[in-house]
Order: sequence, then C-alpha cells, then structure tokens
Amino acid sequence: MWRRDGIAKYRGGVCLSLDGGKTWTKSNAGMEQTAATHILLDATSPVDARVLYVAAFGRGVYKSVDGGNSWS
Repeated sequence: MWRRDGIAKYRGGVCLSLDGGKTWTKSNAGMEQTAATHILLDATSPVDARVLYVAAFGRGVYKSVDGGNSWS
C-alpha cells in the first residue's frame, strides 16, 4: 500500500444504498477524496439524524450528524 504512492492520491469516499445494495449514490459532501476504512454508527443517535464517524485513511476522522448527508 505504501510502496508506490502517498496517501494524497487515494480516492474514494462514502456511498449510500437505500435498496439493499442494488444501487448506490455518493454521500460525501464536505469530505475530501479519501480511502474510507471504517464507518461507525452511534446507535444512541436519533433515527432521523444518525451520527456517523468515518476513518479516512491518513486524513483523520469525519463526522456526520445528519445520517451521512454531510461531513465535517
């Protein structure tokens, strides 16, 4: 993973499926292109405003307070 390119060249983000994985849409507003390695859900957050955390490889952690619609 580290042999050829630095982390700045990793591309990706978060996608969302509402139909069991048949179709996907980007859900990474506010998040720079990154390799997302882990997504965690705060199970105590309200269903209509889920709090999510994404580990962005080499870039830190992003947080969403609106179910993944936007990230900071």
